[in-house]
Amino acid sequence: MHVNKKIIYVSHDAHFHGAQLLSLHTIKALKENFHYSVAIISIGTGILIHDFQKYGPVYCLEEDYPTEKRVELLIKKLLSQDYTIAICSTVISGDIVALLAKHNIKVISLIHELPHLIQQYSAEGKARNIAQFAYKIVFPSHYVYEKFRTITQLDHQKCHILPQGLFNHNPYKNNIAKARSELRKKHNLPLDSKIILGVGFADHRKGIDLFSLIAYSVRKVHTNIHFIWVGRTDVHFFNTLSPRYTAHFTLVEPTPDIGLYNAGADLYLLTSREDPFPNVVLEALDTKVPVIGFK
Repeated sequence: MHVNKKIIYVSHDAHFHGAQLLSLHTIKALKENFHYSVAIISIGTGILIHDFQKYGPVYCLEEDYPTEKRVELLIKKLLSQDYTIAICSTVISGDIVALLAKHNIKVISLIHELPHLIQQYSAEGKARNIAQFAYKIVFPSHYVYEKFRTITQLDHQKCHILPQGLFNHNPYKNNIAKARSELRKKHNLPLDSKIILGVGFADHRKGIDLFSLIAYSVRKVHTNIHFIWVGRTDVHFFNTLSPRYTAHFTLVEPTPDIGLYNAGADLYLLTSREDPFPNVVLEALDTKVPVIGFK
């Protein structure tokens, strides 16, 4: 029996953020573990494009396919090469879902977003496209599924709840003492200091303002507790925060050595106002670091 081992993967862009990194590692697994030929469509640009290219041809719509007509020509080209199945990540890919389905490509949509973010990006129409045209829709939790139903009607028979797993192996998982020592030396902190960690795009949704306020409040009383946030910043929002608060935590650029931070911290502080299924929490728990979040 012939099995078609070709698949299209659509990422909404290639920036260094959670959903895109999940896409990168899914593509890597499809290629290396399941031996698929993967054609990668990135709707927007980003620094991960070169990483995507390690696993298959990359078609960047923003740069090379600016019109719907050009996108349809690309889809027809992939169809002629026997690509008949696609995985589309995030609600932002909803318009591409509709175009792929128009050409009889079966689409599996991966939904990560909650209503506030969907509305923030005026993506309700994209959500409706997914509900109508996707062959299967996958949610990481029942909560995300229920919230998505407040945006659009869904055929429950095509919906599946499949919690996403960890894609990062933490090299320090079995040597926490080493991670704790190295992390404190890296930041010139006393070896007995406590570290509270946050990770992600430092914006309003992720609650960088709450993180800085908590850091200020805690460090007024406990100067041996240090706060570190790893991730890029929403510069406009960050500049609205008082230096009185931001002076009390260390901001670190995204790093491939994130395992050191997860394993070396004493506590993970999730300040997100909205977060559907944060991988950062899974990574912290994987190294037995306790997590505090908001309900």
